[in-house]
Amino acid sequence: MELQEFHGPALVLGSVRGRRSFGMTTDGHLTGLFYSQVWHPGENRASCLHDGGVVVRRPDGGIGVRWSSAREIGAGHGLQGCTCGFYAYYREDPFASSRRISGIVEGYGRVVLGTGGFRCEKARVLALLRPPAAGADTGAGTDVGDVLLASLAPDEVPAVDLVRVRATYPEVVIFDREEDMLAVFPPTADGPEL
Repeated sequence: MELQEFHGPALVLGSVRGRRSFGMTTDGHLTGLFYSQVWHPGENRASCLHDGGVVVRRPDGGIGVRWSSAREIGAGHGLQGCTCGFYAYYREDPFASSRRISGIVEGYGRVVLGTGGFRCEKARVLALLRPPAAGADTGAGTDVGDVLLASLAPDEVPAVDLVRVRATYPEVVIFDREEDMLAVFPPTADGPEL
């Protein structure tokens, strides 16, 4: 990921869609991969960690951010001069893997378009793709096939079952096949010519 892939014109009318991968908590909540901010059902608002945000390696080997202050991105904040916001990709998500849940998000509010993806002030999860490592979900209860494995450190992966994910995000469709997800929720095509 190159930073210029997420810098460009700041004005977007409407919304954009993109692919992204998620981390998971043991209770079924999606998180960012590098920032442990929990994604809530419905609208999510990005926070700016520029005032004191430091990337650190956690004792469990994962990557996290330690910050002294976080602020909501408001009218006085320009996304252009910062790296904050929710990130998503137009084409392939370089962080997608067979051990991570990924999906399609819709970005809106202040949006910075880049050649590879976008950063946005507000986002919502539209669809999720069950990773191959999770197997089939019958929806009938917790089973070995219902376990999602998603983390930056595959050796230390917390097990999270799809029943909890469905309960946490009831409005989000979970697809078994990427082709089906992309047909129903296509990402914004290729971004702007910069």
